[in-house]
Amino acid sequence: MTALAEYLASSNVTDAALAERVGCDRSMINKIKAGKAVPSLTLALAINRETGVSLESFVVAENPTGKPNDGGRAAEASPCSPPPGQGEAAFSEAAE
Repeated sequence: MTALAEYLASSNVTDAALAERVGCDRSMINKIKAGKAVPSLTLALAINRETGVSLESFVVAENPTGKPNDGGRAAEASPCSPPPGQGEAAFSEAAE
């Protein structure tokens, strides 16, 4: 169960009510709650302000097997690693 699903279940707030307060469709809240969609940063911040659900809970979502949704690549890359297929040169140029 995602942190958003836990919040909604314990707070008696409906998907529709939260969607109205944060300015999105109920279906988007349902997808985020189910772990099937990742909100934009703007939407994640709005949900965080309304619910107190951490931003990290949207980024570090896990599937029912407990494995990262990225196919296991998260453990291979550091937070500062360039995207797969790009060398250090491309990463350095982008930072300048």
